[in-house]
Amino acid sequence: MITRLQADSCAAILRHILYGEQTHLDPRTDWDAMMELLQIHGLDSMVDCCSDPSLSPVSKPEKAFGHALYRRTLRQTIRALFLEMEKRGIRAAVLKGIALENCYPAGVVRTSGDIDLYLPGPQRPAFTEMMADLGIERESSLQSGQTGVETYVTPAGVTIEAHYIIFYRLGARQRKLLREKGYFSDRFFVRGDDPEIPYWTLSTTEHLFYLVYHSSKHLLSHDLAFRMLADLTVFVNRHGDEIDWPLLRQLLGELRLTRLANAQFCYCVKHLGMRSDCWARTGAPMEEALRAMLCSASIRLWERFYTRRYVWVFYPVECLEREGEYFIRYTYHPLRALKNLSNLFIFVAWRLVRWIWDYEVDTSGDIT
Repeated sequence: MITRLQADSCAAILRHILYGEQTHLDPRTDWDAMMELLQIHGLDSMVDCCSDPSLSPVSKPEKAFGHALYRRTLRQTIRALFLEMEKRGIRAAVLKGIALENCYPAGVVRTSGDIDLYLPGPQRPAFTEMMADLGIERESSLQSGQTGVETYVTPAGVTIEAHYIIFYRLGARQRKLLREKGYFSDRFFVRGDDPEIPYWTLSTTEHLFYLVYHSSKHLLSHDLAFRMLADLTVFVNRHGDEIDWPLLRQLLGELRLTRLANAQFCYCVKHLGMRSDCWARTGAPMEEALRAMLCSASIRLWERFYTRRYVWVFYPVECLEREGEYFIRYTYHPLRALKNLSNLFIFVAWRLVRWIWDYEVDTSGDIT
């Protein structure tokens, strides 16, 4: 859990970058610790490449060229991939990453750790063949690492994650509903708005829903980063008038994600400058609860019993293929809580977190 001072400092730094605000940073700030925190939260490239002199205590301008070069490498990789996929008739969409770049002010360098692509299941054989032809090595399969995701690494060192299952941390009922609505197909694919790169991405309402889901997944795993909240903020600020808010509210309600979404939107409105005319608060903002789930440089006592390494030990998951489509199945093992005292603490902490956020977990064992 990061302190209130650290959270306020991160928010102030983001507002400097996004809006040019000249508020003074708190003189009590530990700048070395803050630089470490900015790196953990994925904000270091934005800070290092920002010319605002008020951010000099936390910026390393000597790293600006490296950030810019890496960003250029990412863009070139995406361009090459989509040009090749277009030749081969492969349908894929960028998640986050380059699809969010144009939402940020000009000059802001937002680098991504990797390239996330969503490919409907039938596209996998052709995509696998393409990556082999391009000499891009596969690092992990559908069953290792993130379930339903294959990881590739280019010769330049760029990581590409090919997602064949998205929303995999939702329950079977929720995944079935999303599949029926077309979220596991290319129904919501649209052309990106970058004139240099012919990529595809998700349409605005569906992409915002994915961003909410993605940050919620990290929130529940105790590694929510400020950059995810910044992404939500700039996306809504740019596309708020294009988003079907009643549809989004209905979907969040059906999936029992309203409380998680509300906390994120309320936090972004209050601290990060998200426009306030789009999201009407639903229930308590739960600001303190959200801050408790943000990434921290050090692990507090209660966090030792609740981190992403341990939470899902009670829900082993496997990826299954049926007629060119990919599905996941969870098996629920609550008796593992009795194995030792540590497991019991983790189980109780996770139940508490689920209750606080009204989060549904798959215990059915169904394939969806």
